Order: sequence, then structure tokens, then C-alpha cells
Amino acid sequence: MRRDLVATALLMGAGMLTVAPGAIVAPSLLELAEYLGGGVAGASAANLFLVMPSVGLVVAAPVAGWLADRFGRWHTLLGSVVLLVLSGVSGYWTTQYPLMLMERFALGCSIAGTATSSASLLGALPEEARRQSLLGKQSAFTNVAGLAYLFLGGQLAAMHWQLSFLIYLWPVVLVPFLAVNLRTEPPAQVSKIEGSGQGFVVWLRGPAMPVLLLTWGLGCLTMIFIYSLVTVHPYRMQELGLDDPRIVSLTIMMAAASSAVASWNLRRVGRYLGPYAVFALTFLLFAAGFLIVAVATELWHVVLGNLVLGIGMGLPVPNGAAWLSGLTPGLWRSRVLGVFNTFVFMGQFLSLWLIRVSDAFSPHIYHVNWGLGLACLGIACLIAATVPYVHRLSSRLGT
Repeated sequence: MRRDLVATALLMGAGMLTVAPGAIVAPSLLELAEYLGGGVAGASAANLFLVMPSVGLVVAAPVAGWLADRFGRWHTLLGSVVLLVLSGVSGYWTTQYPLMLMERFALGCSIAGTATSSASLLGALPEEARRQSLLGKQSAFTNVAGLAYLFLGGQLAAMHWQLSFLIYLWPVVLVPFLAVNLRTEPPAQVSKIEGSGQGFVVWLRGPAMPVLLLTWGLGCLTMIFIYSLVTVHPYRMQELGLDDPRIVSLTIMMAAASSAVASWNLRRVGRYLGPYAVFALTFLLFAAGFLIVAVATELWHVVLGNLVLGIGMGLPVPNGAAWLSGLTPGLWRSRVLGVFNTFVFMGQFLSLWLIRVSDAFSPHIYHVNWGLGLACLGIACLIAATVPYVHRLSSRLGT
């Protein structure tokens, strides 16, 4: 029992690392842009620095999943945490921009390993309700950690922009406990099954593939709209004359807070809705939130819209991870979750492209919010219409 509690605490801590690359350095971006030359060029360089971990994660997540399945999830988690500390804290000393980008790419690779292996370990639980509960709680810890990183990063960046990189030292406390909790799956077992014709590729050719593609795609779509909140929100506040940075950050924090509450209660939501229906609820909440912000005329309207959006933000990623964990055989769970993480973080890049295209058609963020809301409403209706089809597929997989 005590060992289980320690292992669960370690996996909650590992979940808190997922948002570290962006949240820790976000408060120091302006200073970083000035350090890189200022102006448009400096801002572009700083933005590339910010998104580079996502590039590393998208590239490395499937590989991290394969490593976790092949060599053991606890081993992969331990190695990823060590890499995260080294690549993260090195930013405190690094001054050359190309080397800084390489370190950020390595940081993204480490996040791919921690996110994939920790979710796979939680997904190994046989009871669906407990699996949903712990994955939801891990997501809640992630949201709370994001708020803490933003606060601490801002305090340290006020003294010097490189000081915030020292926050990456805190996962060192996890390392000795992870070393004690090492577990391995025998590689020979994987080789034997794959060699007998019942391997991963053969399994994918069965009824699993439509459900996997659907879940991966929904994970990508949800991140597109989640990231749209961060991208669009400051400009919508500016349209309303509420462009004080403190007010803007406070309204975004409201969304993060309600997201943490929703994630914590995923098990209760999943008790009444199936995993596929949770995605429909997510997009309905997105639609309501974006439309409330679109018609907002006062600050409390925006706060209400962001609270609704936050509830939707807290459900899809842990719900998708729990669903995939339930339908995937244990031998290949990590690589399936790795691909899921790749699709989720690809949504960030697609979101930036979507907002740029929307801005070309409509100069007012007011209209962009309307478009986002109606798009989410349409997706929710489409998901609801295909529930019977997905239910039949899931039944064939025994989930």
C-alpha cells in the first residue's frame, strides 16, 4: 500500500512537468526578445525559443512510447526526468542562440518521455474508473503546476530573465524515488508476440485503427481550440478595453483553475458518459465559452466564458489517455499514448495557422470567437451523431 502511494505521488509529480517548458519561461519572453536583438526579429526568435520544446515532443513522443514498451516505463520515466533537469537548467548558463534551441528541443524530448511513460503507468490500472480518476487527477496537478510555474517564473524573471531556468532543478527530488521504483517489462515477451504474427502492426490492422485515429484526431482538435484561447484572448480583451496585463492573466488563470477542477472530477463525469461522449461535452463547452466571450461587453462576461472554456479544457486529454489505455493491450500501450501526445501537441502549431487564416478573413477577434464557437458546436453535433458507430467499434475491441 505504501509503495503504491509513493508510485502514485511520483506519477502525479511527473505530470506536473508537462507544462514546465512554456510556463516557466513565458514571463521572461519580453526580456529574452530584447536579449536576442529586440524588434520583430527578436520577438520571432523568442517565439521560436518558446515553441521549440513542442517540436521536440511531437518528434520524440512515438519513439518514447516504443522505448517505454521495449525497455520499461519506469526506466524511461527516470531517464526522461534526468534529461529534463539537464536540458532545462542549462538555459541558466547558455548564451548562444543555436545552442539554446538545441537545449529546448532536448527539453521537449524529455517531456515526451515523462508524459508518455507516466500516462502509460497509470493506464495499466485494470479498473476503468480508477484509471480515469488518476489520469484526471494528474491533469489537475498539471494545471495547478502551470499556475505555480507562471508565478515563480515571473518573480525570478523580474530579477533576471535567466533565473527562471533554475526552476527546472526541482525534479531532482523525484530521481532517487524513481530509481527505487524501477520496473521493467521483459523485452523478450514483446519480441515473442511480435514474432508470432500477433504484433503491433497486426493489431492495428484490426478494428482498433478507426478508434485510434478518431481519438488521436480528437486530441489534436481539442488542443487547437485550447491553444486558441491563449492566442486570441488577449486581443479580445483589448477590443473590450480591458488590456491591462494583470487582468488578462487573471482571466486566463480562471480558465486554468476551472480546468483543474474538471480534471479532478473526470471519474464522476465518466460515470454517466462514455469516453466518446465526453469529447462531445468538451466541444459543447468550448462552443458555449467562445460564444460567451464573443458577445461579452463586460469583464464578468469574459470571466464566465473562460470558466466554461476551462471546464472543457480539463476533460479531453485525460479522457483520451484513459480510453486509449483501456482498449490497447499492455504491451503496446506506451507507443499508442506516445502517438496521442504527438497529435495533441501538433494542435498547437495548427492553432497558430488557424488563427492566422481567421485573422486574414476577419480583422476583428470578435468574429474569430464566433467562428471558433460555431465550429466547436458543429464538431460536438458530429460526435454525438456518430456515437452508435463508435460504440460498435469499441464493443468489438472489448471496451
